[in-house]
Amino acid sequence: MTDKRREFWTVANMFTMLRVVLLVPLSISLFHLDEWGWIPPVAIGVIMILTDLVDGPLARRLHQITWTGGILDTIADKVILFTLSLILAILGLFPYYFAIFLGLRYISLGIVGLRYIKREKKLLKPTFIGRITELFWGISYILAVLKLVGGLQWLNIAMWVSALLALLLAMISTIVYFIKFISGKEGAPAE
Repeated sequence: MTDKRREFWTVANMFTMLRVVLLVPLSISLFHLDEWGWIPPVAIGVIMILTDLVDGPLARRLHQITWTGGILDTIADKVILFTLSLILAILGLFPYYFAIFLGLRYISLGIVGLRYIKREKKLLKPTFIGRITELFWGISYILAVLKLVGGLQWLNIAMWVSALLALLLAMISTIVYFIKFISGKEGAPAE
């Protein structure tokens, strides 16, 4: 096995890939909420959030931090969050402007990230604010589905609080990433 292949097949990367694979049944279950109810998408969503919370600490604990893993995790998170925001907006469970914001944010961060890699030969390190932002988006999506449970108005309020907090954190983390790009500091070496 070559070093590049070994770099891909790490425990943490398998958790990341599991998240990507779970996006398919999650998406299908969201389009079948009327028939299947809220339990399948919420259960899958919780599993996806948990795998996102453990993949980084696992990589560090097992000494499997790789450049490939950093890129894979970043792309997977962005694809998952944007796809879910779009699906939930189509279903009328989440505002379209959040999906538009996320799409524009991810495109701009992708361009900045690629330019940073080319210029500095290293990856922009994820920030704590960026990680928390993604967690709040995930919680917002779960609450958007749970608010369908009859008579629980507080879930709608909780969804809006979580989504607005995620939006605020996303704006802050975007500024932080742009500052890192301009300064050229705090990156992980590209291999």
